[in-house]
Amino acid sequence: MNAFFKYLAFALFAVGVGIAIAYGAEKYGYLDDKLTKICEEKILSNLKSPRSYVRIKVKSSEKSLTREEYKRYLDENIEWEIKHAAIQNIGYDFQKVAKEIQKKPDAQLEEFDNKQIQPILLQKQFEYDSQNGFGAIVKGETRCDYLKHSSFENHFDDLRVRIDGENSVSKAYRLLVELWLLKNK
Repeated sequence: MNAFFKYLAFALFAVGVGIAIAYGAEKYGYLDDKLTKICEEKILSNLKSPRSYVRIKVKSSEKSLTREEYKRYLDENIEWEIKHAAIQNIGYDFQKVAKEIQKKPDAQLEEFDNKQIQPILLQKQFEYDSQNGFGAIVKGETRCDYLKHSSFENHFDDLRVRIDGENSVSKAYRLLVELWLLKNK
């Protein structure tokens, strides 16, 4: 009988440890995929108090895009590519660079039509708590998007990750424009 209680105590302890590990893995991200980690880094970089960040929940979804959805995504993407080119090509023939960029979606749609690529939109929806600039706890919600060009693509380009529809280049360009406007008031 004494051995039975030892086994029972050990089994309950093992179950408790398993639950604690599972809770920690969910809450603190021990088992997160690479995209979740990249998105969370970008979220933290936008917070007033990154150390106060507490993840509440992450929902993941994956969707194969139709031709119309892919075209819309590419059209949105052209804007940030042109902004990126503007930042990179200061002093060059920007009009020529912009025209080349505007040809890209047609080539990508042709690849889609020829079934050379199968775009998949990965989305992560984060719910979290963090402190604002005054120290008050606020709830936050952020959407993170990443477009894979095929199911075989297994690396993530940080520049292509979009947080609430804006990627790093768009954000940098927006901040540069805001600084320029402030300086030239």
